[in-house]
Amino acid sequence: SIGSFVGEQGSCTSPVLLGDVLVVAKEGEEGTGAVLALDRRTGEEIWQLQRAAKQNGTCYASPIVYRPAVDADPVLVLTNIASGVVGVDPRDGSERWRLESAFPTRCIGTPALSGNRLMYTAGARTTQKEAEVLELPIDSTGEPRRLFTLRRNAPYVASPIAVSERFFVFTDAGVASCVDAESGEELWRERIGERFFSSPVSDGRHLFVIDHAGTLFCLAAGGEFELIGKYELDEEVIATPAIVGDSLYVRTAEQLICLRTPGRRMP
Repeated sequence: SIGSFVGEQGSCTSPVLLGDVLVVAKEGEEGTGAVLALDRRTGEEIWQLQRAAKQNGTCYASPIVYRPAVDADPVLVLTNIASGVVGVDPRDGSERWRLESAFPTRCIGTPALSGNRLMYTAGARTTQKEAEVLELPIDSTGEPRRLFTLRRNAPYVASPIAVSERFFVFTDAGVASCVDAESGEELWRERIGERFFSSPVSDGRHLFVIDHAGTLFCLAAGGEFELIGKYELDEEVIATPAIVGDSLYVRTAEQLICLRTPGRRMP
């Protein structure tokens, strides 16, 4: 047990595995936030990092791993509104760098990385949804730098995804858009479905995303909008699908469904 989680929707972050270290975040309401590193074999606690929180600032963003260079040590990147964007040494939980958040609302979507550019998002049900792109340091002594902010068609629940130096975002109002990771230029924007609560996944060439009504969309992961096809699952979907080999696994409201294209392998 890693302790209780205090938040309106309960806990929903994903764990991160770094070698033999399993990192689990439980960033609930004020006074209850922590990130824990556990031995994946025994469950023994290696370190625990206490996390600041604000009232109604429960964080649902999962930790992500950033590797500044091929031979560089990995950095664990954490986001919440109270602490901002923080780089942590996964070996001992020590802080490497920090940038205070520019937003007043909570982080729900997990950040996305395009090289050393990171997009993190924030919002609330009744307020503006926003996304900010940072340039992360390439060594342990640097500091993050703000590049640009999206205040139009920013995602809320669905996490952004990065493919080939582009960020792709899907809003809870059914709008998909593509943004150049370096300049912030919006390359395309289309309304393609109903609400998006499930996050997109990619095989490197295509994007797979499912709206709340259960329509699976396949889009080209490029700088021009192209709808490859769609498939009706006929059930509500909130969970993010998973790619394994040549299969796409989807958890609907009532079932676990495996979709497969014979003869084609997804990396």
